[in-house]
Amino acid sequence: MTSFQYISQYLLEILTNKKHFNIDDELQKYNIEKREGVLRNILENNPFGFEDLSFELYKKDNEQFLIYLQQLENIYFKEMLLEQINLINDYKSLWSQEIDERFRNTRGRVRERLHRELFEREFLRSFEQVNNFSLDINEELNICYIKNEVEFAAKLSDIFESIETLHKNKSTLFFRGHDNASYRLIPSIYRDNAPFYEKEIFYDTISTISQEVNGINSAFEILTKFQHFGTPTRLLDITTNPLVALFFACKVNSKDGELLIFSVKNSEIKLFDSDTVSVVTNIVKLPYDFDIDCAVHKVKDKKFDELVHKIRNEKPYFENLVLCDDLKKSFFVKPKLDNPRLIKQSGAFIVCGMDKVKYLPSNEILDIEKNKVIKRIVISKNLKKKINDSLDVFNISSGSLFPELSDVAGYIKNRYGVR
Repeated sequence: MTSFQYISQYLLEILTNKKHFNIDDELQKYNIEKREGVLRNILENNPFGFEDLSFELYKKDNEQFLIYLQQLENIYFKEMLLEQINLINDYKSLWSQEIDERFRNTRGRVRERLHRELFEREFLRSFEQVNNFSLDINEELNICYIKNEVEFAAKLSDIFESIETLHKNKSTLFFRGHDNASYRLIPSIYRDNAPFYEKEIFYDTISTISQEVNGINSAFEILTKFQHFGTPTRLLDITTNPLVALFFACKVNSKDGELLIFSVKNSEIKLFDSDTVSVVTNIVKLPYDFDIDCAVHKVKDKKFDELVHKIRNEKPYFENLVLCDDLKKSFFVKPKLDNPRLIKQSGAFIVCGMDKVKYLPSNEILDIEKNKVIKRIVISKNLKKKINDSLDVFNISSGSLFPELSDVAGYIKNRYGVR
């Protein structure tokens, strides 16, 4: 029998927003070290130059570190650090040295009982205030999830049958595959330190692969190129082909995978040459601390002059009519299918806007996860090889989906301390 899973208060929101979570990986001690590594990276590479805040101070005197942290005027950076610290503390509270010792020295039914005790104390207690949900635990796959919101696939035909019933008139189905079911739906530019260096990453990548983007003026089209090189962007890969999404969900065999299915009204889908898409994608060229307040900044406001100038580089006819709210939106976009990889992968994208400040993602990306994902299908790591063998029959493989490769992304990400 596999172990039960346990979820801290920090993960409660994920579950209540219809997101399952594989806990096996999240309660091991190495996750504490991994999160501390993220915190160290943010502190050492932040562009603000805060001298009083350092990872060494955090480890040596956590109380003094928090005092300095509360004195920060930059509320967004403060919240970013607090999020990492709270997550570290959650892991520590649920996997303490005492618990580690107890589990290391027990086996069989005693170990199982200890798992149940920890589960009841730390997990079920957290859900006492949450209404209208049905919790289920699949011990075979070792995943805890909200019943009826997540399906578990046993074979490829199960997935086909599940998808066939979902299509609606005047809507399009999009698909996205994660090879790790615990991944969040968030663009790569909003991981680690990348949002602080988005502008630099953008221009450095252009200078490094200039032959690939020569003659391309559209920021969106340039970002689609970057996406294929693995450079952090504010785009999320999706596809109109469920088999392609399944391939990505099954890439790595060591984790349970996930297939996300989106249903989007055709009227809400943007095309690659949309003015709104130009507005959102050109914010990559602005400084990391560009901020907006839609209660103050209106159409033709000077606040948007630099952005309008960038947009006019690709659209000379563009007027100074930037709607503040557009910058905060996230869109499903159908690209120009002008390169082999996009064609073979039936590619499309979710373009993510910004929050009040550029280095925080749009809240709408969270709304997409809540409102546009109509089904999640979890794929056990034990089934991935079987599904990949089936996909190969349909000519869905790394050989058919990746006509070219590059190491450019590794160089750019290492330069800015982005993993």
